[in-house]
Amino acid sequence: MNFRRKAKLLLLLVFNLYYVILGASANEPGFADEQVPTHVIHKQLSDVTNDSLGVENLLSHGRHYETVDFDTALYYYNEAIRIAQTNNWPELHAKALINVGFAYRYGMNSELSIDYLIKGLAIYEELNNKDQQLDCYYNLGTFYGYFERYAKSIENFNQAVTLGIELNNKTRLAATYNNLGLMYHYTGQYHKANEYHYKSLEIKESIGDKSIGLTLLNIGLNYAQQEDFERSLEQYNKALLLFQKSEKKTSIALAFKNIGDLYSTQNLFDSAIQYYNKAYVIYQEQQDLIAIARHHMVMGVIEQKQGNYNAASNRYDEALADLPENGSRRLRFAIYSNIADLALILADSLSSNYLQTALEYGKEMLKIASEIGSISMKATTYDVLFQTYSRMDYKNEALFYANKVIVAKDSLNSKQKQKTISDIQIKYETERKELEIELLNSQNKLITTSLDRSQMVRKNQSLLIYFLMGGFLLIGVFVLIIFRFYRKSKQANKELLSKNKIIIKQKEEKELLLKEMHHRIKNNLQLISSLFELQLRSSKDAAVNEALIDSLHRVGSIALIHQVLYQYEDDRKISIETFVQELVKQIVSSFQNNQTIDYRLVIPSSIKFDMQTTIPLGLIIAELITNSFKYAFKKNTGGAFTIKLEQGVNDSFFLEVGDNGKGLPEDYNFNSAKTLGHRLIGRLAKQLGGKLKYNYSDGARFILSFTIEKRN
Repeated sequence: MNFRRKAKLLLLLVFNLYYVILGASANEPGFADEQVPTHVIHKQLSDVTNDSLGVENLLSHGRHYETVDFDTALYYYNEAIRIAQTNNWPELHAKALINVGFAYRYGMNSELSIDYLIKGLAIYEELNNKDQQLDCYYNLGTFYGYFERYAKSIENFNQAVTLGIELNNKTRLAATYNNLGLMYHYTGQYHKANEYHYKSLEIKESIGDKSIGLTLLNIGLNYAQQEDFERSLEQYNKALLLFQKSEKKTSIALAFKNIGDLYSTQNLFDSAIQYYNKAYVIYQEQQDLIAIARHHMVMGVIEQKQGNYNAASNRYDEALADLPENGSRRLRFAIYSNIADLALILADSLSSNYLQTALEYGKEMLKIASEIGSISMKATTYDVLFQTYSRMDYKNEALFYANKVIVAKDSLNSKQKQKTISDIQIKYETERKELEIELLNSQNKLITTSLDRSQMVRKNQSLLIYFLMGGFLLIGVFVLIIFRFYRKSKQANKELLSKNKIIIKQKEEKELLLKEMHHRIKNNLQLISSLFELQLRSSKDAAVNEALIDSLHRVGSIALIHQVLYQYEDDRKISIETFVQELVKQIVSSFQNNQTIDYRLVIPSSIKFDMQTTIPLGLIIAELITNSFKYAFKKNTGGAFTIKLEQGVNDSFFLEVGDNGKGLPEDYNFNSAKTLGHRLIGRLAKQLGGKLKYNYSDGARFILSFTIEKRN
């Protein structure tokens, strides 16, 4: 699945379920939208009595002003804390601390919000109040997830699961399983996500929970991420049926939109439009301007994909007109981005006047990206500005934003690397926790079984009690011996499993970093190619242009090699047959002229090289094929070239690259070559420890012999 599809489906998940992840809060919604005068606060405080009811009133006032005036809410909460501490009321003290935590969360202060919840949890643990501990762990999991600290979120939700099972609190268990599924969705573990969503669904069905439809939407989104569109649609339709029975218009519109998104992802635009329009009718009934604006935008995207540029432009204008001034900034950014992309397309196909439109919206995108502080949004904006300035031949501005693109993408790649490593750690920690829970449950079952049997023996065989006590003592000693042996074996297996997981984790990290390196090198080389093209358009010197074109081809060849290498899971086992096929196809496609060039590859599928051999070998092949296109064949005539690779004895190999062109002089020697390309080929041959020969036989023939040393 490509990045755009993943990003789109993740955005849908956040839009659909942002209120599902929020835990049972100690906070009530605010009632007013005005600043509270100081004299009113003092009057309210003077009315509060110094007892538990007075503390509850303070907390109620705090919740009243929480979303209106943070400082006023905090003042009430601190007064509640002071009175609870003075009178040594730990339950109320913990409750006040947790309210402060929620207030700071609404103020987007992650550290303080979590710190206050942990303080409240500590008090409940001292009081051994497991019901409140369950709520605290649940809310901590919610807070950590809200601030995108998914490993800590999963850890706290697992604590809530343990307590929920112990207390048999099915309502809280259903919500916890649902949110655990969301955390696994955010970390890309979609199978695991559905495992917990199905657990949540089972409990909700048993207790008659009315939010079943939302869980079905979660499951559908997980299937969509796995490109299992049939199952995804099945879950969406189940949810839609439930929403229609309960006549929940907002949820019905949400289901219609999700089904439309699913069809749009598969480019089934007629079906997508049908469901989008059904959702649009409800948006209009409820006067949901943000949803209406988003509808016009996605319809514009469909029109643009179908080549209906005027219709797409009109849709984007409608989206901007309907979006409120204080509406979603991220939605406004998305609309601006689509308009800028459309303007660049129209500038290439119709008129360069559209470049001014692209520039105007690119600057607006930059304002929003800077306000939000999103690196991903900045990278998108810099790329739009770079492309716009390049087409306008503003070299300095284009170079400036080209550098910005590189810096932003490097930052995003670093974040992605950290996220991937964190996901691996989450997976390891979660599996360890589940093993501990499974062991604990097994021990509890063993203890319960032993107690039941003991009671039965005491009831039915009271005359043999002393004999049985002796027997149980012997059995206990025997069980202890077996248990000690089992524990040692378990510990040894656990250590072995831990070491294996560390090795696997290190291997995954290495492969991830290597793939990232190839990807980043390819991206940077493509950017360098763009800069060469920019310089080429502004240069009028024929010799300089020829040098730039040669450099452009070489940089492009290197980028192609890294693009092909990026697709391999294991660089130690690269199939040369597949690698050369892909490399040759892309080089041939880059020479778009009237020549008809045939080629033949004779490479055994059994030959595989590591990266240290593949890269120089690929560069040699790319340089020789490029030279054939440029010099071997006459213009407007056909030609052919052949690439053969044979394996000799003792890990020796012979590469032959030939064409049926005019060839080089018969006495040509690479050691005395003057051209940059042939000097480069000679050095690459030496890097492989090989020998390169040239001869003429109905065209140029280049033969490279080399030996591969075995590497551990």
